[in-house]
Amino acid sequence: MKILPEAFVIMSPVTWQFRKAQSVNKALSQAIQQVCERDRNILLCYLLDTRQNRETETKLVIAVLIKNEATYLQQIATQFQDILSKFPDIASKTVIMSAGTFTEQFAGKEFYVRRA
Repeated sequence: MKILPEAFVIMSPVTWQFRKAQSVNKALSQAIQQVCERDRNILLCYLLDTRQNRETETKLVIAVLIKNEATYLQQIATQFQDILSKFPDIASKTVIMSAGTFTEQFAGKEFYVRRA
């Protein structure tokens, strides 16, 4: 997988605390919903708050489960980056990632789920 300048790979164990996002800008939320509905490769999406500990700043996580992650993750991430460019204060505190590790822990708390 090609690593882009704005992308990162975690190389050592890191503990993060996650919860369903508590307050997301309404216009941002609607724009994310539109991407999810429009892109048939997105199966579900979580909007989560995360932080490393109580002293660190909370960040927004857009976590998506994708049909074929290896093929479509970068394309979908680019769509979210385009949206976030309109919200620079939020963009600097936002992470886009795979939802694979969240599907059990946050079952029933999805922001978006594709219906058949």
